[in-house]
Amino acid sequence: MSSGWSRELLVVSREGWDDVDLGDDGPAGIALALVARAERGDRVNVCGYLVDTFCLGIKNAIGPERMRERDLPAFVRMYFQAFPSPPLKAPIELARHLVLGAAEFASGLGFAPHPDFDPARGHLGGGELDEPCAITFGREGRPLYVPGAHDDPIAIVQTLRSTLGAGGFAVAA
Repeated sequence: MSSGWSRELLVVSREGWDDVDLGDDGPAGIALALVARAERGDRVNVCGYLVDTFCLGIKNAIGPERMRERDLPAFVRMYFQAFPSPPLKAPIELARHLVLGAAEFASGLGFAPHPDFDPARGHLGGGELDEPCAITFGREGRPLYVPGAHDDPIAIVQTLRSTLGAGGFAVAA
């Protein structure tokens, strides 16, 4: 899990769901989750998820990618290189709540996950959460759209207005 994953989210604390306070240095509203599952021999299967925790949900996904176990540490370093602190080891339950919860939150706002999410969804150990999500998405519970380089901001704001009304969300400058 990328360090700072919980920044400005409301989270019901659970054992192993630790995070690092990055202050103002780390990104808010964006997180990476990487799930590696052991296979036979020296192989692992890896899926990664780019999560917009404030609004859009799953912005991208990779995998499943099969690789040698010895190649995993280098892949992890490369995958998290954009973040200011090293990634955190986290239980699969946290990855499930973060990724599946964000997808459900975004769906309620009118946004579908990235098309590459479908092949990677099963890697989380099931398609849906078995319990209420322990994370409240949105910036401190309120949807905040932060425009990204590949977004269509006009269409996104129109969707938010039609779903939530003009005052039901915020847009970052």
